[in-house]
Amino acid sequence: DVTKNVTFKASVTAGAKNIIATSQDFTIDRTEWGIKFAAKILGIPADKAVSDNIGLKIDLVANAE
Repeated sequence: DVTKNVTFKASVTAGAKNIIATSQDFTIDRTEWGIKFAAKILGIPADKAVSDNIGLKIDLVANAE
């Protein structure tokens, strides 16, 4: 139930039949959307827990037809 804007750089190419957008690698903090892992509560060592940071890269192809 959490909505946030994310800004990242992307290369956009428009062709006759499609538009292609490719981002650079970027990172978001999953806890900002309320996605949490209870490692501290469960006593799991930090190096074995799920990282708060998630790496993403967007490759999008949209048909212009």
